[in-house]
Amino acid sequence: MNTDQSDTWKSHLRSGRPDKALDALQKKLDLEPGNGLIANDMGVVLGMLRQYGEALRYFRLSTRLSPDHIHSHRNAGEACNAIGRYREAVSFFRSVLDLAPDDLGALLGISFSYIKLRRFTAASGTINRVLELDPSQASGWNLLALVQLVYWEFDASLVSFRKALSLRPSNDVRSAMIFSMNYLPAITQKEIFDASRMWAEAIDTPSLSLAKPREKPARGRRLRVGYVSSDFRRHPVGQFFLSLIGAHDSRVVESFCYSSSSRVDDVTQRIKGLADHFLPVIELDDAVLAERIAKDRLDVLVDMGGHTAGSRLNVFRHRLAPVQISWLGSPNTSGLSTIDYWMTDNIANPMDADDTRYFSEALYRLDGPSLCYRPLEDTPAVSSLPALKNGYVTFGSCNNSRKINPLVIEAWVTILRTLPDARLILKDGSFGDLFVRTRTLRQFTSRGIPAERVELRRHTPGKDQHLATYDDIDIALDTFPYNGVTTTGDALWM
Repeated sequence: MNTDQSDTWKSHLRSGRPDKALDALQKKLDLEPGNGLIANDMGVVLGMLRQYGEALRYFRLSTRLSPDHIHSHRNAGEACNAIGRYREAVSFFRSVLDLAPDDLGALLGISFSYIKLRRFTAASGTINRVLELDPSQASGWNLLALVQLVYWEFDASLVSFRKALSLRPSNDVRSAMIFSMNYLPAITQKEIFDASRMWAEAIDTPSLSLAKPREKPARGRRLRVGYVSSDFRRHPVGQFFLSLIGAHDSRVVESFCYSSSSRVDDVTQRIKGLADHFLPVIELDDAVLAERIAKDRLDVLVDMGGHTAGSRLNVFRHRLAPVQISWLGSPNTSGLSTIDYWMTDNIANPMDADDTRYFSEALYRLDGPSLCYRPLEDTPAVSSLPALKNGYVTFGSCNNSRKINPLVIEAWVTILRTLPDARLILKDGSFGDLFVRTRTLRQFTSRGIPAERVELRRHTPGKDQHLATYDDIDIALDTFPYNGVTTTGDALWM
């Protein structure tokens, strides 16, 4: 094939015309249907457009046509990670490592997959290999910090996050560090506020004031309210949001849901059916998304991600609506001066609490609770009290194990010492990892609590099986300073 023709797609890509690049590549593939390298290039361009599912289709084709092409397997793994297909990602990355055991991209990719699969011991091994090969690999330090959180190595985790930032300043890594600080018992609200403000200053490029000043909605015009989230699915955010979107009066409110996720499930479909407008925006970069939201001429725009993975918080540095609010997705301040309010209540943020001044937003306290718990489906019937048949009290917590810290352990150990016959059930996906299980049990046995009094349960498929855990618990225990949210609702319901 003529070299000029074969490189046409690259020219289109350099000119900022990825659609033309795809057309050119498709023509090449039509002429050479057995060429795995062209299929890989198709996947790369689709990945740049954040069309990860379609990209994966071409990467799979490329790996079949060119099984020894390392890039195709690595790219397929990265696409799988992007859409939550972590087990398949591991398979692709292993194919790379079979051919090139020290491939940094594959080691990083499989480490991320292992973390998502809660295989923390395996992740620790591959991350350590990355840092042995290249100690300046910022992504390795970031992944190490995430594993250290699970291991309750809180100080080491902060050191690793800061090491990653020193090697390659990144808004995403800084956001991950800020969110992780909520787990750390020694961290103050002021420290989280200062870190959030530093993040905001780092993205403080000239912002767009795209919201046109408007008067109070004219009589008869609906209030236009937008919600931005990557969690309109089976996720705590999706669960709580259903209660809100389902209560909107469509005669008064016109709702816009901007979904920044490629994952779709039954909760996504329910939200779609309740919203006036449901807009998939994962393929849009921040600038294009900001322009897209501004065109909808909203009265209120709500961020539901904060400093969580997949959040589109960056777009809120622009003034996209006259009123911008943070709610639900993150437990703390955004740090952005362009978000006007933090929607909360007097229980979550009491009026007399000293640390409420360390928010960049004004705290808007609702008269009632700011969250409304509703189960996603029919739940198991509430069982009779386990103590009646057991003859002893069983305490339990199904909170994220990262929320457990030495202060929490001491409190729970005190309870178990006070009631020598009592038992404790802890349930979290991380307890499927042998090292995490052993380390957790050691926290109790080293304080004089026999291992047989503490039962660690791993992830169970299906919400109904998860809720059935409460059939074996008499009294639910919460974590601190990072309390339960959905877990608290589950416990109260059951």
